[in-house]
Amino acid sequence: MTAVASFWNDPAFAEFLPYIKVEPAHDTAKGRNRLEVLTRIPTDVRLRALAFKGRCVACGREINVFRSRGPVSQRAPHVTGHPYLAATCELEYRIGCARGQAARNAYKAIAALALEVQGDQGQQGGLL
Repeated sequence: MTAVASFWNDPAFAEFLPYIKVEPAHDTAKGRNRLEVLTRIPTDVRLRALAFKGRCVACGREINVFRSRGPVSQRAPHVTGHPYLAATCELEYRIGCARGQAARNAYKAIAALALEVQGDQGQQGGLL
């Protein structure tokens, strides 16, 4: 398999690191984390995040790294849910990308980087 450049090493990605919330996933016994976007993210930064493109860490396909959850209600289908970070293809496209070692390694690396940046900025305690 071809090596994929790490989108989190892109200088443009650094803008988003202070707004990534690292929280334990539902299967905490496996030590996984979810990478959510904080609700206090400024609108202009949120829009840039949702437009940010990267490569799936497993297959190299171009992906939207930040995605919004589905509509918040059926009454307001145009209002999308909370944004989150994904390092792999959408599950509907290729579920195998999200289940491999490349995905696990990417999430660990991004979580460590986000926590490091937030700690350097003195925000970690207040954000997490």
